[in-house]
Amino acid sequence: MSCRASLLSPFAAALVLSALAGCGDDLADAVHESVTVDVVTTTDLGGFTDTADSETPEGDVRSDTSALDPSTPIPFVPCQTNTDCESGWCVETSEGRTCTRTCIEDCPGGWTCAAVGNVDTDITYICLPRNVNLCKPCRNDSECKSPGDPGTNTCVNYGPQGSFCAVDCSASACPDGYGCEGGQCVKSDGVCDCSWKAVKDAASTTCNASSELGSCYGVRTCLSGALSACDAPAPAAETCNSADDDCDGLTDEALELGACTDTNDFGTCTGVTICEDGATVCTAKAPELEVCNGKDDDCDGLADEGFPDANSDGLADCVSTDDDLDGVLDGTDNCPTIPNADQKDLDGDDIGDVCDGDRDGDGDSNDSDCAPDDAAVGSKQTEQCNGKDDNCSGTVDEGFANLDADTEADCVDADDDGDDIPDSTDNCPYTANEDQSDLDGDGKGNVCENDLDGDLDPDGADCAPQDPSIHHGATEQCDGKDQNCNGIIDEGSPDSDLDAIADCLDTDDDGDGIVDEADNCPGGKNPDQLDTDLDGLGDGCDGDDDGDGAADPLDCAPLDPTRKPGATESCNGKDDDCNGLVDEVGAEGCVERLYDGDGDGFGLSGVVLCTCGASFPYTTVEGGDCNDANSQVFPGATEACNAKDD
Repeated sequence: MSCRASLLSPFAAALVLSALAGCGDDLADAVHESVTVDVVTTTDLGGFTDTADSETPEGDVRSDTSALDPSTPIPFVPCQTNTDCESGWCVETSEGRTCTRTCIEDCPGGWTCAAVGNVDTDITYICLPRNVNLCKPCRNDSECKSPGDPGTNTCVNYGPQGSFCAVDCSASACPDGYGCEGGQCVKSDGVCDCSWKAVKDAASTTCNASSELGSCYGVRTCLSGALSACDAPAPAAETCNSADDDCDGLTDEALELGACTDTNDFGTCTGVTICEDGATVCTAKAPELEVCNGKDDDCDGLADEGFPDANSDGLADCVSTDDDLDGVLDGTDNCPTIPNADQKDLDGDDIGDVCDGDRDGDGDSNDSDCAPDDAAVGSKQTEQCNGKDDNCSGTVDEGFANLDADTEADCVDADDDGDDIPDSTDNCPYTANEDQSDLDGDGKGNVCENDLDGDLDPDGADCAPQDPSIHHGATEQCDGKDQNCNGIIDEGSPDSDLDAIADCLDTDDDGDGIVDEADNCPGGKNPDQLDTDLDGLGDGCDGDDDGDGAADPLDCAPLDPTRKPGATESCNGKDDDCNGLVDEVGAEGCVERLYDGDGDGFGLSGVVLCTCGASFPYTTVEGGDCNDANSQVFPGATEACNAKDD
């Protein structure tokens, strides 16, 4: 380590005391050589009090102690500030503030010669007390440090009464009443009192009260000159009070509080007493009126007493799984109280037939229904024409037509008109016609017919009663006929040339004098039949007349297949790529021409533009001009006596 003094803050000076103590004359020399500081200002020195002296002494101020015996005790001279002391230094000890003195290297026992100073003062060596914090209550090692203790002080655990500061005894002996244990001075009798310094700092420590029930922790503090008693509560047996009585981190745990009961008009129920939210609570449920639920609601030892038990198995029907003992569990049995292993259910209403008062589900009870197993028959049904007495009136098919007045309604009569020809083969089943004549062969006898062509348009209204494809409501076709009988032929069909002949019948739809079969654009007039790209589609119908792949509206030369957007520009006097420019620079076939600014026919080598034709100043292919600003200077010019390279 280099023993060279440096400018220190009060706190930094305190922290390096142990390092400075071993530097001796080298450090003193360094101080004389490099440090000039004022006396201590009002800055807190961590144990030193202020001085009002604002004068700035020069150099090292230790020389006034050279004749003083270092072993001479330092008397306790009370002070409040540095100005109270002849030496100019007032420091804190464990018992109060006292004047100290300057030093060279050594101080009396219990004191350390250490360098102090601040930004505005020279380094000064004074005697600082070593044991300022000794035996002071503490919580951690940092609370035990002091400027006069060069060693490593620690906070030592003294047991239940708390922890107290010890000082390093590795290099110095311990004060009377203290022993060196583990490199630290600790009180021999194990009892620390509050010093003036401890009271000033309101020093405190953790403590504990222990017994066989546990350990509880509290705090002891130095107040008014004495260390307060430990405020830790005494460990106690755990009770139900929402508190951690035995200080184990748990509240109201493992309490055995005994049995309890709850009694009312329905009976008495038993439970146990528990602790909940700091209060005792009985877990016994309140007795209730017995209901059928498989439980002993009134706590009399019986469940569901007084409720039906159809199969006498000891379980009330409300909880029995098969009340009728038919082998089908009640949850799926469609008649759980009457045995019906077959589970028949005619009307599918999930009520078994043996339990169902209306087996066929027609709304008519089995007792009044003349057909209790036929849902279509019952006193509430409407009579249908079906050969049955649907409404249980005693009459079959009443109210329905009987054309031939026999014993069967027409709906079930096999020969409604009584002409001895079964309805299934009779071509006029509702009008007697034994001869079965049928003029139009439509399977309907003439005596029943009013539409001979069978197009569903009555003969009196049909404009073509003999043609089944022509009738009111038919879809008009483009064929020269009036299919829908509206008096108009082929309405709605296209007529491109408006010649009153629909295109479907017109041999020249566009009226250009060329029949459609030979017309290369039958939908547009083009009597010249021009077809530029010879693709068989006339230009009048072709969206790309020249067949170059560019649509006519985008093509700048729609009749020239060599010119279109994207084509390669060539030197031909045309706008090949349709960009609005003709023979632009770089076109295919261009010639590289040199820059000839003076027009002498020779250009500057390296200044080139590829053009389709000469365009000033790029007009020549001959290079080598050494002065393009003078037309009289060029390769081959006549050399003149003019101090130039003509």
